[in-house]
Amino acid sequence: MIRAIQKPDIASVAKIYNYYIENTIASYEESTLDTAGMTERVRKVIEDGFPWLVAEIDGVIGGYSYGYMWNTRSAYSHSAEVTVYLLPDYFRKGIGTQL
Repeated sequence: MIRAIQKPDIASVAKIYNYYIENTIASYEESTLDTAGMTERVRKVIEDGFPWLVAEIDGVIGGYSYGYMWNTRSAYSHSAEVTVYLLPDYFRKGIGTQL
């Protein structure tokens, strides 16, 4: 099920993102995020009017996505950057496309 993020999901979202920090070059982060740090990121995205979605599969948060402003210039006012992260067990199942 794809749905809007809820506060209890944030620890799972941080875990997913931290996997990419620790194991891949997909993120330019050098240090993992705790729940408080991820809570602040989620708050900022939602406060700025963009969605933050999670994919819940059998009670597990298997991935997440969010949109954010691409550029502050007025010509880009209808453009958004989209970010999607999945747990490795949920690759190639169409979840990223749904998100």
